[in-house]
Amino acid sequence: MPGGPAAGEFVVVIQGRTTVEAHFAVPFRGGQAASTLAVLASDVRRVRSEPPHEPPYPRPEFHSLEELAAVLAEVVQSGLPGGSRRVAKARRTR
Repeated sequence: MPGGPAAGEFVVVIQGRTTVEAHFAVPFRGGQAASTLAVLASDVRRVRSEPPHEPPYPRPEFHSLEELAAVLAEVVQSGLPGGSRRVAKARRTR
């Protein structure tokens, strides 16, 4: 993220050649709060009393560089943490 560690950290991990796992950490109460977008998306639904995702921890899936670019653009465009709803709608791991 712009500004370095004081502003936060965002890491994208490609798992199994087709799944995107997005990790983030932000300063919080003198320490650091860290999670993944999949966990955050699930937590947001729970707090809103909405039914859980299916699968419970959604991770976008891609099958080409164009799809990967689209997934990453959604994450960046929608921002953290509010982007979890849009990212969760992306293709999910079977």
